Amino acid sequence: MNARSLLSGALVAMVVGATFAHRPALAASGDVQELRRQLEVLQKRIEQLENAPAKPADNAPAQVESKRTKPNYLSDEKAFKSAGAAAGDEGFQSKDQSGNDPRDFSSKFMPYYRYTELRNGVEAQELTLFGFWAFNTRFGMTYEFPVAKEIDYSGVGSYRRATAGGCPPGAGSGRLGPVGPNPGGGGNELFSSLDCDGNAVGLGDSTLRFFVRPRSLEWGWGPEKSRNFTLIPTLEMTVPTATEDVLGGDALIMSPGMTVVFDAPFNKPPFSLGFFAMMNFYDFDAWKENDTEDTSRFRGRWFWMQPLSKPTPEFKVFDTSGLYVMTELQPVYDFENDHFSFWFGPEFGKIVAPGHVLYAKPGFGVDPSADPSKGDRDWTFEMGYRYFFE
Repeated sequence: MNARSLLSGALVAMVVGATFAHRPALAASGDVQELRRQLEVLQKRIEQLENAPAKPADNAPAQVESKRTKPNYLSDEKAFKSAGAAAGDEGFQSKDQSGNDPRDFSSKFMPYYRYTELRNGVEAQELTLFGFWAFNTRFGMTYEFPVAKEIDYSGVGSYRRATAGGCPPGAGSGRLGPVGPNPGGGGNELFSSLDCDGNAVGLGDSTLRFFVRPRSLEWGWGPEKSRNFTLIPTLEMTVPTATEDVLGGDALIMSPGMTVVFDAPFNKPPFSLGFFAMMNFYDFDAWKENDTEDTSRFRGRWFWMQPLSKPTPEFKVFDTSGLYVMTELQPVYDFENDHFSFWFGPEFGKIVAPGHVLYAKPGFGVDPSADPSKGDRDWTFEMGYRYFFE
């Protein structure tokens, strides 16, 4: 029984008691109508009290405890995502905040600019819209759309000799080598079919990669199984979307592969926060133009990601917080031409704020072949920005 019921009962009892106590006087005085009026007023007051909204009692520990223990799903989801995984995922939760961990299936937008100089004299520049789209916490896709690409072949020695007597050169004057890098390649065009200004500008070939992260391919290891080892089946597709032949390959390249990721075997930060990732592909042409060379190639992309300093929640550019270095190695073996090439590039990055990363990445070919038909990279430079969607 609540307080309002007790109050109602008390009021009724008081009125009834007063009625019987003064019954002779009231009857004698003829005030029965006045008593009825007072009863109606009291009854309306009782109804108003019963219909009034409830006020919490000062000593209501059950309600206070309920509010204190009620989960905040919105803040929990943000906490999970800031740790590198979406809420509700029972699998791996990344400690990486740079956007480089292949196990981190969260959506990101990561455009970049890259300059490449090949050993055969070709220079390439491209602005690429790159990103990761997480369909869920176990299945995702990266996309790369070179929306502006330039191939400058004016410095290729064989082309300069072929056009020394005039441009365009004759049909038998030679052929431009690959304008790399793999897998679509591009180039291999006759000098007589190239523009005489020595360069081409347009769209490049597009690339899609699909990643699936099954729970059955995740294992814990190390002390108390605190470290993670993951296998991620991967499929890459290079689609011939280039607007000019020299800007891309005339072939649909399929690249099935396996990505191996495992935490660094160190016990203390910052080295315990690092990880290794090895993406291994086999490239082959699923479709190509008749005059396009066959593709049969192993291509590796091996990374060592190492945080150097702890990031801060504030936006900071000119300090030493949130620094990392990620070294990439790319061994490539071309089965068709029996040719091996190797390239490495250290990425220097900074987490300027949660979900915002800036980086610069020089790259160098290791003993690149001087043979123009190989298209090995001499050196490269890349810079970009990463933005994490919440």
